[in-house]
Amino acid sequence: MKKSTKHDKTRQAKVKELCDYCCETLSPKITNLEFRVKGELIVIEDVPAEVCNRCGKKYLSAETDAGIERLLRNKPKVEKTITVPVFRWAAARSNARKKETMRNLTRITFDPNVMGGKPCIRGMRVTVGTIVGLIASGHSITDILQAYPYLEDEDIREALAYAAWRVEEIELPLAHA
Repeated sequence: MKKSTKHDKTRQAKVKELCDYCCETLSPKITNLEFRVKGELIVIEDVPAEVCNRCGKKYLSAETDAGIERLLRNKPKVEKTITVPVFRWAAARSNARKKETMRNLTRITFDPNVMGGKPCIRGMRVTVGTIVGLIASGHSITDILQAYPYLEDEDIREALAYAAWRVEEIELPLAHA
């Protein structure tokens, strides 16, 4: 009988065929990994893995796992930053109310042909950022309505509501493998 070596175990791990959780077959894929390191969300793109065809569980080879550890230890330059919405569990109870609130923001429009797709008021060339900037610089709603007579009070309120909603999102760096 042949004695099992460390090399044999690694080879066996590479030919793993069934998921430990749902017993479905695995397929080789290029995927993204998301995990937290010291509270920071890390995303590594284009990682080779065996992925369960049913539940999506990802299995890494020993070589890939070692490569990820080296990547994190060397702290490479951040390739890009993405915006990720972050929610609190307590918000789930009032989620229906929040959805209703966002659904009611009918005056905020997005059109790639108007102001480069930035959020605008009713399709006009007045962006949410313009309104927020005017308020931030001390202008009152009355001042803004006088300067932009085609706007309505509700336009300003929806712009501010939209801006408040967007501020709840955070940007997190992505690292490439």
